[in-house]
Parts: sequence; C-alpha cells; structure tokens
Amino acid sequence: MSRHKAREAAFQMLFQLLEGENEWQMTGGTLAEARLTPDNETFARKLAEGAWSKRFEMEQYIRKFAASWQYERLFSVDKVLLHLAMYELKYLPETPSPIVINEAVELAKQYGTDDSAPFVNAVLDNFRIKALEQQQPEYQPDETAIANAQALYEQKAQALAVSEPEYKETPKPQYMPITEQMGKRGFRKISKREQTAADKILPEPEDEEPFRRSR
Repeated sequence: MSRHKAREAAFQMLFQLLEGENEWQMTGGTLAEARLTPDNETFARKLAEGAWSKRFEMEQYIRKFAASWQYERLFSVDKVLLHLAMYELKYLPETPSPIVINEAVELAKQYGTDDSAPFVNAVLDNFRIKALEQQQPEYQPDETAIANAQALYEQKAQALAVSEPEYKETPKPQYMPITEQMGKRGFRKISKREQTAADKILPEPEDEEPFRRSR
C-alpha cells in the first residue's frame, strides 16, 4: 500500500512543529484525523519525529543547497518539505530515492506555489547526489554548528519553562490550520487558489512496489 497519505500526515505534523511552534501533543490530532492504517501511522510518526530530532542538521543542508535564498525567508511549505524529505533520504534509505523526491514534489504541488515543485525537486536532487552519493566534504553539515544550535534551543526552552506562569486550569490548545500559517514567513504571495488547495486530498500515487522490483 502506498505511503503517500503517511508522508502527507508527517508533513502536516512537522509543519505544526517547525512553523507553528506547537507542542508534540497537538500533532496527535493531525495524525488521528489522517485515519491511516496502523503501519502507515507508525511510519508517519517515525518520519515526523525523526525529521524533528534532526532539524538542526537538516537546516544545515538546506542552507548549503539553497544558498541563493536566506533560510529564514524561505517559503514555509518548501522549507518543511525539504526537512522531511532530506531526513528520509539520509536516514530511511530503504525507500528508493526517486520515490521520496517524487512524493515531496507532489506535496509541493498540493500545498505550495507554482515555484515550489521545481525548487524542491532541484534542491533534493542536488542533495542526493552531492551530499549522499558523492559525499562531497563541502556539502556536509558542520557538527559544531549543529551542537550549538541544539544547545541554544534547549537554553531557550528551559528559560521559557521557568518564566511561564502556572495555570490552575490547562488552557485548551488552539489549532491553527496550515493554510493560515503558510504565508507567515514566505516571500512569495499565495493566491486564493493555492490557499484552498490545502483542503484537497491528493490522489494516491503509484504503489512503491514496482520501484522496488526494478532496482
């Protein structure tokens, strides 16, 4: 069975974490609404959790392979899709790379702008060749920078936890639809047609099994 819906759910979960700055418990509702099979739900959670845990490393890769664009000003959808697909390409190599890249491109068509699909495709293809296959030194992440970014994040989280006031009653989480978050940090204007595209359901791509037999 195709894992397209699982990757879509993982993308939505990671979007809430990276761009919405939500907590993990809020992504549980997104995963439940996807109504995946048990195997695909496990895969979606593994993919989202893995990409989140390696976000500082993936950020380094994105900065290197999208060097013409400032990372902080990248369109949110493009950025999250790159995080997700780069993680899967590097850490879940059991899936053929053409499938991973094609899935990211399809999600870019669905949730992004007209420029998103070719941009995501080009960055991921360069990443696959130069960083993973050829392992060119100049395209490898800076381990010191990754450690520093992780330490800074933990310091901020600890400071926030100390300064956060205690509530007698836990406030109810406020969910923000992805369509409202997409344009927050983007440099490309989103049309009405593109904003409403997030509510559509992508058709299932071809099953992955033919790709595996052809290898």
